[in-house]
Amino acid sequence: MTIGTNYSFWRKFEFPRLLIGRLLAIAVAIGLGALYGFLSDLNPIIYLNILIIAVIAACIAGSIKIVSEFGKNRNVTVNIIIGLLFGIVAWYSGWCFYLAKYFGINFFSALFQPVSSIDFIILFSKFQSISIGRFGRSSGSLQLSGIVLQLFYLVEFAIFLIPVFIVKKPSYYNEELNRFYKEDQRFAIVTDEFLNKFNEALPGQYKFLNELTFYKKIKDLPAMGGAPAIELEFNHLDGVNDHGILTLKKGTVKIDKKNVDLQKTKVLVKDVYIDQETLAALLNS
Repeated sequence: MTIGTNYSFWRKFEFPRLLIGRLLAIAVAIGLGALYGFLSDLNPIIYLNILIIAVIAACIAGSIKIVSEFGKNRNVTVNIIIGLLFGIVAWYSGWCFYLAKYFGINFFSALFQPVSSIDFIILFSKFQSISIGRFGRSSGSLQLSGIVLQLFYLVEFAIFLIPVFIVKKPSYYNEELNRFYKEDQRFAIVTDEFLNKFNEALPGQYKFLNELTFYKKIKDLPAMGGAPAIELEFNHLDGVNDHGILTLKKGTVKIDKKNVDLQKTKVLVKDVYIDQETLAALLNS
């Protein structure tokens, strides 16, 4: 680790641990998919179904992260493969719930009949119709069917794969200490004077960050719309005060009703190793 240089993801992973993690992930994905199939069939209200699939997607994202860290994975490609496997199995399992229900067979029997299951999905989307006001697969007065319904199910499939793009980057890992970094986030209002100091500073040496007042949530920023602000993402190790990685973005505060966000963001530094004083300024904020 050299102050001012950029962190690079290694391609390492521990295959035995990752294999065990994948097997457990498949079991979890099957369970989540079956749960989604059951709940979406049980619940006729589209808004609740959207909430259900959002929760399932969040569970998938969390599971991908857990499997990646269990396998000490630092390989982006491997993480994408894990995510794709997880999402596809969860989506497929949801449809197997319907196959089992409609044909009166055991769920696990349906699960191990991929050809029949895919044929069922195609036929179901061709001949079934659903209510525009409902997300469940049932008939209604205003109906979607044919190619429109197939596109609808394609969007559903895409949602199961969204977590892959959210967590495709593995957690930061310290090869020297054989430990994962802990990620944290801060927000602060800045002035032109601060930005000038930042531009003139040596890479990774930003101890003047201790001059700022940091907030853990962007909504807590005491600012009016249009105020200049920064977002800091930094990674550190518990109990180690000289290992830190920083990404810093600059933008302007946008306030929309009750939402606060940064717009027109620009990355000032990305994944740079920072010195002890800079890390201390962030940890003490």
